Amino acid sequence: MWPRHKAGSAITINGDGEQLFQRYLEAKAEEKRIAATIKNIRDELMPMLADGEVVLSGSTGKQLASFKANRDSMKTDWKSVAIAAGASEEQIAAHTVITPGARVLRPTKEAE
Repeated sequence: MWPRHKAGSAITINGDGEQLFQRYLEAKAEEKRIAATIKNIRDELMPMLADGEVVLSGSTGKQLASFKANRDSMKTDWKSVAIAAGASEEQIAAHTVITPGARVLRPTKEAE
């Protein structure tokens, strides 16, 4: 919408705008509280999951979530290629490394 600001300009908001801004601040504060709660729960839950791939309900046996790493990715170390100057395809391949994907907890639709 407005990708850049006008240097030195100021906007005054009144009434509804101020109320909306206050709601925004309250929502941001709530977001921080919720994020902290999620982090605390996750920190307590993760040791229970250990290196398991699937999370099952002890009472129903239903799958609650998967807990797998994302696919590994390959990235070229362009700094090394540049240092090698005038790099051939073989040089680029020699500086290509595999980095592990992040492990992500994905709740199933049944669990949500």
